[in-house]
Amino acid sequence: MSQTKLHSHLEASTNLATGFILSLIVWHFLALYLEIPMPLDTNLFITGVFTVVSYIRSYLFRRLFNWITTK
Repeated sequence: MSQTKLHSHLEASTNLATGFILSLIVWHFLALYLEIPMPLDTNLFITGVFTVVSYIRSYLFRRLFNWITTK
């Protein structure tokens, strides 16, 4: 049984939300440790860009592998 597009979207969105929160937290402490000044708005922007790229990558790979396994 293959995963529907809706389920792929829901799974990728859940992964995206948790990854976004985790990235904000990790980058905050990493910047502090490395003594890199990082205002919250800059942190949100950088994390947001990488989160969008990650979502698109995750969704497309999921659909690709789903397509390959149903052929």
